[in-house]
Amino acid sequence: MTARARYFLLLLTVLALLTGVLAWQRLDDARGQIAAQSALAQRLTSARLQSIAGTNPRDRVVASLPPLEPIPGLAVVVRSPDGVELARQAPAGDTGGRAPDWFRAWVAMPTPAVQARLGERSVVIEVDPIGPLLDQWQAFGYLLLTVIPISLLILVLMWIGLGRLHAPVARLGSAMRDFGRGAHDTRLPALRGREAQALADTFNRMAAGVQEACVVAESRAALAAEQRVSAALTHAMHEREQAQRLDFARDLQVELGQHLTAIRSMGQSIARRVDDPTAPIAQAADLIVTSVDRIDASSRAIIERLRPTELDGVTLPDALAALVADLRRAHPQRQFTLRLAPGTESVDASAATVSYRVAQEALTNALRHSGASVIALNLRLQDDSLVLQIDDNGRGIDPQGASREGHGMAGMREHAASAGGRIDLARSRQGGVTVRLTLPTNGREAGSGPDQGARTGGDRESGAGGVDRAAA
Repeated sequence: MTARARYFLLLLTVLALLTGVLAWQRLDDARGQIAAQSALAQRLTSARLQSIAGTNPRDRVVASLPPLEPIPGLAVVVRSPDGVELARQAPAGDTGGRAPDWFRAWVAMPTPAVQARLGERSVVIEVDPIGPLLDQWQAFGYLLLTVIPISLLILVLMWIGLGRLHAPVARLGSAMRDFGRGAHDTRLPALRGREAQALADTFNRMAAGVQEACVVAESRAALAAEQRVSAALTHAMHEREQAQRLDFARDLQVELGQHLTAIRSMGQSIARRVDDPTAPIAQAADLIVTSVDRIDASSRAIIERLRPTELDGVTLPDALAALVADLRRAHPQRQFTLRLAPGTESVDASAATVSYRVAQEALTNALRHSGASVIALNLRLQDDSLVLQIDDNGRGIDPQGASREGHGMAGMREHAASAGGRIDLARSRQGGVTVRLTLPTNGREAGSGPDQGARTGGDRESGAGGVDRAAA
């Protein structure tokens, strides 16, 4: 049921109650008037009978009463105590009909019969209020004929007024339903009334804001989808590049190694066949062996750059542990801290290679340039990303030279970007430098999801670098 119908029913109920109260009050007044007129007629009839009895013998009066004087609108009946009708007087004048029986039963209260003494005898006087009942019935009809049309007119006017008043609310409700179904371009036109127009303006502003937010959300979703595709493509390209590097390194090691071994053997054989070591041919043979050794060392360096041999057959945590162990032996005066969170051993080869390269470069920079005495390395999984963080307590970042990154930092950024990740550089809590590598583990770009904290307690302990970076 609409609000308009509810208000209309409420008004109809109020009018019906008012009409009922007026009708009841009118009938109650009529009941009192009829009772008063009936009692008055009984008293008048009793007084007249008393006067007649004073001038005639009692038995004669009782046996045959003379005609009574008519009373306007009232019928009077005189009976003996045993119910024998002694006299009846019709009302004076023409009453013009009778009120309906249901109205008589509803309005006319039974008038108690009055006994009058006529000497030693008594009679009973009854009154029938024909005229007053008819008058009240006609007055009641006039009241109904007046109240009902007025009430109907009020109801019609109120129905129209409620319709005009409810129209803005109905339009607002319809607009909100359309808006809820996804029609965010729904707008309300100008509405009548200051309050209705204020509601329309508020709704239009809200709809415009939501529509703009939806457009922004759709744009962000499309951008995120493109970023995911780009990250997946970059990841696939990096995997392919790593596979090609591995194949090239393997081929280089196998093919070039065989030839270098053969040339070294020939040079050494020539040198052994010459008796004089100072002979030109002996010196040439030694030069060949030396050149082969240099070429072999260079090829091994190239192979190492193409694919870290430390990752062959081991996981990333094991390779980092071996790297830190080597640094502890090479730099006993420095303190190295290593934290490896569970789950990091299952990262793919691409992420492992990039992480190891960045760890090598960051640790090398900390040892060469920062003068740090304490270096901490932390590897953990955070949301859908692999995070490698290196903190030191060295000299920190030079504000004047922060915009001029060296080849090492540029190389780390290139490695991270090739796998869809990023490098963050900031001042550490100890006053040195924090290098943080973030790589995606599910094909998304690193940092595309919300940072909800580390998955392990160890990660949380060493996660201050991210806070320091944000503060920096």
